[in-house]
Formats: sequence, C-alpha cells, structure tokens
Amino acid sequence: MKKVGLYYLIPLFCVLFLQTLSASPFVKECKSRESPIIGNKERRLFQAPEIISLSVVEKSGNVFINWIPVKDTLNSFECYEIFSSTQFSGPYSLVDSNAIIYFFSHTVKSSNAQNQRLFFYLRARYNLNGIHYSANSDTLGTLLLNAVDQGNGTVLLSWNDVYDPHLNPSEGYYHIWRGVNYPPLEIDLIDSTSSNTYVDTINLCEANMGYWVNYTTGYGSNQRGVYIKAVTAPAAPVIDSVSVDAASKYSVIGWEVSGSFDTEGYIVYEQINNVWLPIDTIYGADKTFYENKLSSWSNPNIASLSYCVAAFDSCLNTSPLSEYHQSIYLTSQYNVCANMLRLHWNQYIHMNQKVKEYRIYGSENKAAYTLWGVVSPDSLSFTYTNINPNSFYTYYVQAVSNNSVFTSSSNKDTLSDYSLPQPQFVYLTHASVKNNSYVEIKAIVDTSAYVSKCNIFRADNISGPFVKIGNTMPALSSNSFVYNDLTANVNEKSYYYKLSLTDSCGYESVTSNIARTIWLNVIAKSNLTNELNWNEYAEWLGTVDGYDVYRKIDEEWDSNPIVTLPAGSVSYIDDVSNFNLLGGKFTYYVKAFEGNLNPYLIADTARSNEVVAIQIPRFYIPNAFCPKGINKIFIPINVYMDSENYLFTIYNRWGIMVFQTNNKNEGWDGSYQNNPAPIGAYVYTIQYKNKQGEIIEKNGTVTLIR
Repeated sequence: MKKVGLYYLIPLFCVLFLQTLSASPFVKECKSRESPIIGNKERRLFQAPEIISLSVVEKSGNVFINWIPVKDTLNSFECYEIFSSTQFSGPYSLVDSNAIIYFFSHTVKSSNAQNQRLFFYLRARYNLNGIHYSANSDTLGTLLLNAVDQGNGTVLLSWNDVYDPHLNPSEGYYHIWRGVNYPPLEIDLIDSTSSNTYVDTINLCEANMGYWVNYTTGYGSNQRGVYIKAVTAPAAPVIDSVSVDAASKYSVIGWEVSGSFDTEGYIVYEQINNVWLPIDTIYGADKTFYENKLSSWSNPNIASLSYCVAAFDSCLNTSPLSEYHQSIYLTSQYNVCANMLRLHWNQYIHMNQKVKEYRIYGSENKAAYTLWGVVSPDSLSFTYTNINPNSFYTYYVQAVSNNSVFTSSSNKDTLSDYSLPQPQFVYLTHASVKNNSYVEIKAIVDTSAYVSKCNIFRADNISGPFVKIGNTMPALSSNSFVYNDLTANVNEKSYYYKLSLTDSCGYESVTSNIARTIWLNVIAKSNLTNELNWNEYAEWLGTVDGYDVYRKIDEEWDSNPIVTLPAGSVSYIDDVSNFNLLGGKFTYYVKAFEGNLNPYLIADTARSNEVVAIQIPRFYIPNAFCPKGINKIFIPINVYMDSENYLFTIYNRWGIMVFQTNNKNEGWDGSYQNNPAPIGAYVYTIQYKNKQGEIIEKNGTVTLIR
C-alpha cells in the first residue's frame, strides 16, 4: 500500500482549487436569451470551448468540469452554457452556466453522479448584434465506480471506460485509491491499472472501505463505500489416512493442504460417544500431520477410532468437517489345536480412492517385518499357520488405496503365549417358562477362553439321566447367550437343565450349575379357594430370595403380585370368595427371584407355567318361602354364575308356568297374574351354561306359605 504522493495529488489539488474558485461569488450566471439567425460566416467568428476532464469530487454527486477557456476577440462573450444527459445520445438539458470567460472550470451541483453516469458538453454564448452560440464542445462522460464485497476477503471494483475522443487509451492508467472507515479521512493509492476492473484483497475481517478511481489526465470517479466481511470459509480438507504409530502407539492423522488461500490452520476432531469433539488446533496452512497425544480417553490399541479435520482462516471462519476416517483395530486369536493364528479387524472407512486391499505384515522374534499375505477389501480376517514353537510374533494390518498411494496401518498385536486358556465357568442364570409354551435357558460363559459351542442337557430328575437336547454358539461380542427348549411340556412337569462348554480343540470341559424349572398346579376348592402348589426353583448362586404369585381374574391380570412369599414356600391358598359375582376363571403363575449374593452380580428371575382354575357355579335354593314373612322372595342364591343362557322357571301343580326370568338376580314374589298365588308346592327348573359350554338343568320343588 502506497501513501498519497505529490505526483498523484496534483490533479486532485487542482480539482479542489478550481471547484472552490468556480463556486466563488465572482462566478456569474447568464440568463437564457433568444439567438438570431446568423450565417456560417458569422458563426466562425465565435470560438467553441473544449472540455478537458470530468470529475466527481463529492459524495453528493457534484460534477467538476474542466475546459479550455475561449478567446473573445470580438468582446462579445456572455457565458458558458453546460448541457447534460444520462445517455450519450441524449436528450440533453441545460443544467448550468458560467458568465466569467477566463474561468476554465465549473461545478455542476446535485447531478447525482454518485449513482449514475452522466454525459456533458459546453457551448459559449455571445452577444454581438444579437445572441449567438458557438459550436458544441466534444461530449465527455463521467466515471461511475461500483464496489461489491465478494465475501471472501476481496472487493470487486468496476467502472466504465473514460469517454474522451482526444485521449489515447494506451497513454493513461486508472489509479485506485482506498480508505478505511468510510467516509475515510485519509486515502491511499493502492494500485494502478489499464483495465476497468480491479479486485482488492482486504486483510481485514470486517471494515467499512471507501474507494475512488481517477484517470491519469485528471478524470475522477465518484466515491464508493462498501462494508466488507470475510464470510467465505475455507474448503474442507481431505484426510489421507488415520494410522497407529508403531513407536508411540498414538493415532496419527494426515491430510492434504487446504486449497483455500486464506487458510490459517486446522482443527482436529475425534468422535467420542457419537459426538464430534475438537481435540486440538494446529496453526499453519502447511501443517498436515497430527499425532493425538491429548485424548487420554481414546486408545487406538484397544478400539477403532474416528477422526475428521476442519480448516479455518484468518477471520476464524471454519470449513465444514472433512469426511471422517476410521482407524483399523486389530485383534487376534491363536488356536493351539490347529497351530493357527486368526487375525480379525474392522473395515477402514472412507479411504481416498477406496480400499484396494489389506496387507498383513508380521515379524518373528523382532526381525524385519515381512508380508504375510494380502486379502480383498471385503475380507476382514486372515489366518497364519506358519507358527514356530517358542517364537515371539508381532503383526499389523495395512489398508491400501485403489491408486496404491495412501496407506493406513492398524495397531500392532502380539503372540507370545501359546497355551490354550481353558474356560473357567459357565453359569445358567435361569430356566424360565416363556409364553406358557417353552423353556428359555439363559447363561453366561467365560469369554477369556475360546469356546466353540455350548451344550444343553435336560433331565426329568436331578439324578438324571441328562440327555443332550441341543447346542449353540455364544456370541463373540458378548458373554451371554439364550437357548429355547421348544420340546418341553411346561404344563405337565418340571425339568432339570445343565450346560457344558466345548473348547477350541473339541474337548468338553466345564459344566454349569443345574437349574430346575417351576411347575405349578392349581386346584379349585369347593370352599371358594384355589390351592396353588409348585416345586422350588433350583439352583441360583444367589439362592432364591422369594416368590411372587400373579393372578388373572377372567381376562385381566392384576397389576401387582397378589402375594410375595419367602424362600422355601411351595404352596399358597387363594381365597376367592370376594369374587363370586365374577365368572369364576382364575389364572396363576409364580415367579422366583434371586438374592443379591450372586458372585457375577446377576439377580435373575424365573417364571412358572400358567395354570387356570375354574370355580364351578353353585346354588343355594330354599325349599319354602313366605311372601309376608322373612323370606319374601323365592330366588336361588348362586356364585360364579354366568348370566348367559340363564333361565329360572316356576310351575304350579297343573303344569302352568307362573313365573320365568333370565335375570339371575331376580326371584318370584309368590304372585300369579298380579294376584297372590295359592299356597302349596310348586316345581322349579334352572338352566345355565357352564364353563365348558354345556347347558345344565336343575329341578326341584318349593312350598309357598302364607
């Protein structure tokens, strides 16, 4: 940036001086007058002025015109007349005048040249035996400057070419002036150009800038202010690779240099609990490598990690996050039985050009690494069989891009102990009746050893014999598994279960505890109780802490257990006399719950089968009644009677029906056709439907007493 020099200030000072002079009280206006018709001979006597330059020197849009004064040989000069138009072709209007002949400049005020381009010409007016006009001067146009903030730290300046028929375009230049905090108190010459556009790069993030352009010969544009703010963020970086450093064992992230010119540095992000968190800031556009020593919570040697990068500029505008890359986490298992080393790893995510292949490198006894093998990008495992006894092995996996340019390496894993870890436990957490149709067997196994399968055995007695009913593979990612015994008849008896594990060599080793299911049976008693009996659940390490009894009346389960019983309870009497107005269908199940002494910190539950108990309808029918006595109504007293298909009928001794109802709560009052019926014996019949859907009929006699 250059400060204003004397050479460049001369045209500006001249403009300001002449503008002041033209605005002095000595400047006279001349009034419009009619011009007589004169011939060409007379017209040649009157000299025409010639415009030298136009300048817009004020924010108000005033235009300063500079011209060559005329010579008044006939002493007949009256004034200069100034014409203006927004179009070169016109129409032109008289906008101002100046009556002093030796003046060579004038300021046309309020012309709005700040916002539009204007064209001007002059003529001289004379009074010699009448009003005469000179020929018109050449028409010249103003410079109109525009400034646009491009949002990326640059301002685009543009203006029209100078229109002056006397100028040689190769002889002059446009000078660009700039000031900060528009309207600026001080402007600086920042550059010159022969073009009519200019891009100004601003080293400020936010400012009000003022601009002015002038031509070498004295043309000056309007002033233009523009508010700039650098809002264009750098482009997102492109990650090359995420690897695990062999020496430090830290994650290392590499990326390409940002293509944005104003990149100040980069922010490295790590995905933690499914959230992208910034872990560090790197300053310098050429810094494209980072070793993550700060994230104490992340270890690439025990898990696969994900990283992405963002660029930021000098104004702290941040780019979008780059495409994330996920590192390779390698694990291995050694099969002693087959002398086989099995390597497993996760897929490398978002490698440039995609993954072409995975290369497996290994070292025996700290020798140089050699290529063990190459697998396709769809393969995430590798088997190595050249294992020598008593050797120490180190190995890693490397992802290679399609163009073979980029590579990303996993953590290093080792093999030093060839002993086969034997499973130490298998614990049957519960054997529980599910959906009243099968037994769910749930267990946990020792995952520190390789288990090829879990074997399930069943017996009717604790002494056996136990018969193998199936096997299952425990999940590699979990120490628990579930097996459903669909062949068990859960409503007929209880079953005993146990498990065993088969190791990698096919040997059956450790055996679980024995679990016994709960078998429940229920008897509906005539005393309006239901008797529940079940066997104790076995066998939890935390022991049985108690039993919850659940009940469903008709079709609705109670929200809570009806009773909780202590450990050792195997029976319960449920008094249902308070529910005699309902249908009489009761369903039960028992759930055992474990105590908190389980060394595996498991407190499980086990459920019995569901059993239905039906209380049969019962009648209590008097053999006599007196309408005027204590028993005024003859009505059967019933419990658990369903209203559906109920019919109560009474006949006299001649077989005439004297009363009938299908409402089990309605009885006979001893009348017939609204008159008291005669005393004596009457026959009754009661019909109803039992729970099996059968129509039942009961008959008897009753004596009417008055």
